[in-house]
Amino acid sequence: MRISTHTQEGSVHYTPTHSSWLNLIERWFAELTNKRIRRESWEGKRHLEKAILEYIHDWNRSGQTFRWTKTAGEIMVSIAKATAN
Repeated sequence: MRISTHTQEGSVHYTPTHSSWLNLIERWFAELTNKRIRRESWEGKRHLEKAILEYIHDWNRSGQTFRWTKTAGEIMVSIAKATAN
């Protein structure tokens, strides 16, 4: 479902928090944080930016794709638990 409101200043779009693309992006940033950012201390913003760009370059070069690890049934059970409350 997509809800949008148009005004003269712009548009507001509602994106459900359980959108699969949004979950993938959040998961990728968690990987970046856990595998690169938290492992070291940084002398400054430039060093941190360089490390992030190196991680992105290595990720893209690896050709590694992000794959779901749960079956559709397991996801449906999780959704049922979350919506039961």
